[in-house]
Amino acid sequence: SLPDLDLDLDHLTTGRVMHSLFEKIVQNKSFIYESEVIDQYLNEICEEYKIIFFEDFLKNNFFQRYHKMAENFILFESNWRKDFPETQTVGTELRIKSFWNTEEKNFDHSVGQAFFGSIDRVDKDEQGQYVILDYKSSGAGQTNHGSWVKNKKLQLALYAMAIEAGATSLPAGPVEGAFYFNGKD
Repeated sequence: SLPDLDLDLDHLTTGRVMHSLFEKIVQNKSFIYESEVIDQYLNEICEEYKIIFFEDFLKNNFFQRYHKMAENFILFESNWRKDFPETQTVGTELRIKSFWNTEEKNFDHSVGQAFFGSIDRVDKDEQGQYVILDYKSSGAGQTNHGSWVKNKKLQLALYAMAIEAGATSLPAGPVEGAFYFNGKD
């Protein structure tokens, strides 16, 4: 449950703000940092989530923190788009809706445990290959794919399996990469 009154935002809300900010940047293809544009996005997000600041210094501190995240994200995005110019973002907050077949250990469209999720972002290249990006607000707990099973961090692996099985609105296809983007660091 959300706190009744707090001078700082709870983790759920701060994560939602970061995701919404990154989504707006990607959807609007605004890969040049402009302070006024980020202010506009943040004001829209605050209105959407009904975030109220009782003092200007609290709002200024909040905006400053997310401006830094936006600046880092835009730098990443501009480099990503230069390095992979054929890549297009084909999904943000992409819904997974399927069933997990516990015996076969795969996604099945009709048998098993109901499985729902939301993938932060999916990009696709000209050859139909997908890349998954998962936004995190800190580096805590992020691991390389070689240690996902050992560390019980299966989120990106499940997302890749869901896309390859056609458990999203995207056509089924190969996932060639799955990455975390740390918004804070």
